[in-house]
Amino acid sequence: MGNPRNESGKEFEKIVNTMIKKSGIKYTWNKSGEGIDFILHCDGYDYGIDAKGKGGGKTDTGSEDEKWPHTIWKYKDKYEKIAIVHRSLKSARKLKLNEHIKSYGGKLIHQNEFPNFLSRLQNKKESGFFSE
Repeated sequence: MGNPRNESGKEFEKIVNTMIKKSGIKYTWNKSGEGIDFILHCDGYDYGIDAKGKGGGKTDTGSEDEKWPHTIWKYKDKYEKIAIVHRSLKSARKLKLNEHIKSYGGKLIHQNEFPNFLSRLQNKKESGFFSE
């Protein structure tokens, strides 16, 4: 039997994959487990999207989310912009993480906001992609 946290993370990747597929944006799904999860190919740029769904979204998953700013930092020179799509975070914790992630040029997006974000990106209405 596999690690339940990894399994819930893989299931969340499938959910994010479905959302991206429905958007019609060209993308690559990196299923290797190494590197960023998705690369959106849009307007001549490659945007990194990492799905963070460990824990099933029921509660905050301890310190797992504390690693998210490092994800942005690690890939910030490889992709035009990077976003982390997550299931849930408490508001105060989300605000603190979002500030840190923004300092590296990234964005934190809740799964419920992600389809709208993709639509705006596809319709070129996401001003600066991450400038909210």
